[in-house]
Amino acid sequence: MCMIWGLAVSADVIAGYTVADYAAAVSDLASPSTAIANVSVSDMSRTDTGGKAAFSSAASGNIFWRSDFTGTTEAESIAANLFFLFTVDVDEGYALDLDSLTFDFGATQTTATKVPLPVVAYLQISTDGGSSFSTAGSTNVTVSVDDSDSGVDAALAAGYSLNVDLSSYSGLTNDVVFRVSGYFQQYNNSARYVRGGDLVLNGTVVPEPAVIGLLGVGALVALIARRRLY
Repeated sequence: MCMIWGLAVSADVIAGYTVADYAAAVSDLASPSTAIANVSVSDMSRTDTGGKAAFSSAASGNIFWRSDFTGTTEAESIAANLFFLFTVDVDEGYALDLDSLTFDFGATQTTATKVPLPVVAYLQISTDGGSSFSTAGSTNVTVSVDDSDSGVDAALAAGYSLNVDLSSYSGLTNDVVFRVSGYFQQYNNSARYVRGGDLVLNGTVVPEPAVIGLLGVGALVALIARRRLY
């Protein structure tokens, strides 16, 4: 829910990325499945070129992204370029009020002995086109993976989500860049993967006040001219 001129307005889906729509054939990109008018949404891209963060196809046909590295902090995952990035660009004359972001995630491991996995998923945002980022939200969960789990399907079906309140981000007119990823708080096995699922960004696109003012002046002039005719 966003506030516009003191009124509560239901948020729209600004951008959505759906697991089933990720293209394994184009492993560096994932196209948005939803977007709205007056906004341009980029493909989600990976920045790592070493194969540790990639869009891949599971045996079941589902598509996911993974983050697989030896770091145990958010700063280390950023330094290693192990995150996924997308950009939202609002059209000239409009402003973007963000509402929330929800990102499904999980974890898998391929070792014979399964253990609980302490996982952190996080979101970083830049409101200046990518020059600087700040952490908008993170969540810390222990993901249980046992011998009965069947890989990615089970990891994402477990229902873990990062839910971030973004209502403090309003009146945005520059490109807004989002970075999402996850990491293990402890790492001792290279056969562990943080899995990413569906991502939904909610918000509202509104005309800038200057544009609204011009529209108001134009309407007033038209009304005066109409009255003079009669």
